[in-house]
Amino acid sequence: MLIKYFKTQGKLEIFRIMKYMLNSICRKIANMRNNKIVKFLFTLLTVMCVVPSFADEVEYNITAPKASPLEYTGKEENLVYGGESGTGVPGTFMYSLNNKLGTYTSDVPKAKTVGSYIVYYKFIPEDETLPETEPEGVEVNITPRGIQVEWGELDLPYNKKAQLPTATISELKPIVSGEDVKLVVEGKEEYINVGTECLATAVLTGEDADNYKIIKNEKTEFRIVKIPAVAGVDFTAPTAKNNLAYNGSKQELVNDG
Repeated sequence: MLIKYFKTQGKLEIFRIMKYMLNSICRKIANMRNNKIVKFLFTLLTVMCVVPSFADEVEYNITAPKASPLEYTGKEENLVYGGESGTGVPGTFMYSLNNKLGTYTSDVPKAKTVGSYIVYYKFIPEDETLPETEPEGVEVNITPRGIQVEWGELDLPYNKKAQLPTATISELKPIVSGEDVKLVVEGKEEYINVGTECLATAVLTGEDADNYKIIKNEKTEFRIVKIPAVAGVDFTAPTAKNNLAYNGSKQELVNDG
């Protein structure tokens, strides 16, 4: 960021030259006009010619603060990368959080909670003859912590009841320790019968849930499947009839299951 200001400095030699030239002009005018006109012209020419010669252009070659890309971590983080003054004009950046007309300090503002913030800043030169810059603002966002869902078994055996798969939060980016966040699986109550098209959704609940967002595997499809019947549990198997003797007629070889 390049900001230009003007700094007043004495330039007596230029002033003497200008004064000599103006006096010469004024003496010529004095022969034709009264002293009031001479004084007026002298004053006017002084303002037009002498005052600008006292101004030096000063460049504030400063690096303005920039927003930090932030994701929720459960800890306070600096909202901006601090500004830097140029080599020509040393000074200090001052900051105010969410209040352009508030109190400015040299501490870079910090925040923890997910949300939008505006960091106002201004540059104050060490040279007190130079003006401070006008406040400007940088918008900064702390985004929710992105988490991934890991699903359990997706082929659920038919049991005559509504079912949903289980889900857990991946350890690749876990919930911050001590925070109240739970993972709940939601689905329709009619997911009972074999062959039904089923969809489950993972949802975050709890006081701190707004600080998190599911970014992968939020939904999944699953199935209700048939299960093989188990003898002795789901049915009674036929049993052999023993000690059958020939009698010339057809006989049943097993007992019914």
